[in-house]
Amino acid sequence: MCIRDRFEATELCVDSLREGREVRVQGLLGGSRGLFISRVLDRWGRAIVVVPTEEELDCLVDDIGFFSGNERVIPMAVDPYGLQEPEREALRALLRFLEGEKAAIITTPEGLLLKVPSKEVLEALKLSLRVHQVIDRNWLIERLVELGYERVPMVETPGEMSVRGAILDLFPPERADPLRIEFFDNTIESIRTFDPHTQRSTAKLEHVVLWPAKLEGPNPLAREFADHLIVVEPEEVFERLKDFEPNPLFCAYGEIEGFLRDSPKVLLDGLWAESEGIRVEVQGHQGLREEVRAKGLKVLTFRIRDWFSRGHEVNIVISAEQQATRFSEILESYGIRGSPAGPKRGTVVGLSVGSLCRGFVLKKEGVVYLTETEIFGRKPRPSLRPKRGKLLDFDELKPGDYVVHVDYGIGIFLSLIHI
Repeated sequence: MCIRDRFEATELCVDSLREGREVRVQGLLGGSRGLFISRVLDRWGRAIVVVPTEEELDCLVDDIGFFSGNERVIPMAVDPYGLQEPEREALRALLRFLEGEKAAIITTPEGLLLKVPSKEVLEALKLSLRVHQVIDRNWLIERLVELGYERVPMVETPGEMSVRGAILDLFPPERADPLRIEFFDNTIESIRTFDPHTQRSTAKLEHVVLWPAKLEGPNPLAREFADHLIVVEPEEVFERLKDFEPNPLFCAYGEIEGFLRDSPKVLLDGLWAESEGIRVEVQGHQGLREEVRAKGLKVLTFRIRDWFSRGHEVNIVISAEQQATRFSEILESYGIRGSPAGPKRGTVVGLSVGSLCRGFVLKKEGVVYLTETEIFGRKPRPSLRPKRGKLLDFDELKPGDYVVHVDYGIGIFLSLIHI
């Protein structure tokens, strides 16, 4: 049985929401948030998740992607003070919602305040095109300009369009590649995607749906799209919303304050508090890296055996397949079996290749997730500037010492050969 089927807190949470009640879940730390939200997505299909900062956004995107697959998470980093147009980022995310994708949009507090059109208006604005369709080419070009596309000599970035004779190129914001539509008079002869750098066609399409290239509307995103809302560290999120200064693209907090107060939602607190809620007992792996550095991997193997003695399921997340194979060999040298096929309670460590921001221990469920970073620290990145002095004194190494290579990862030092 999968751990996601045993996470009791999600069942209690979904039951409360069905009754139209706000529910607070306390104690979720590290990657356990990604696991919880993945389980809720299995029941809801989709949700909007709000986190306090972009750093938390990046972590949660990794964690949900690890447990549910990257296709089920849509990052929407909306920076009202940045150089990029925030509505473009939001448009890509919301259109995936409108097209029926079962996924979670992860955004920061400002994302809830972004002004957008209603779902009904967006649906009414979309254009459907197919091969052999007869459509007034000039009308289509004018319509695309009305929908926010910018005419340019050559299409390079989302929201641009170019007209060259019988060829119409355009780059819908929700697509990874631009489109090339070829006409014969007013008949669409072909629709292809193409590489904007090489201009070569990459795929043939029979049908496409085109949405507006810009978000322009009077309504805050929260009221239009947050039917299923999850707020991580709600006190921080609401504080940022209250402090936000509105501008032409963003509403004031007062426009959604009542909606957020009265609507059913999930509030995720990292710490237990006196307020009522569902409490989950989660532990992190604070201090493990320092202990491994001071005493070696025997510290880790002691913990693994302790978890095994309690009947826990132990999973270690490794960044690359080659690393996982090497780490399995290291565990074997300590008498512990590791397998990429998955864990076995109390006997085999599961070695998964992926990206998990932080590990955790679910004591009640008896499940452990541990990341490579929490054991060995982050891999050093080569500096752009030359460093002075020696990086490593090879005379200090002894056969059998564990080392981390900048390119190849974990290894065991055997000897130094002079050539």
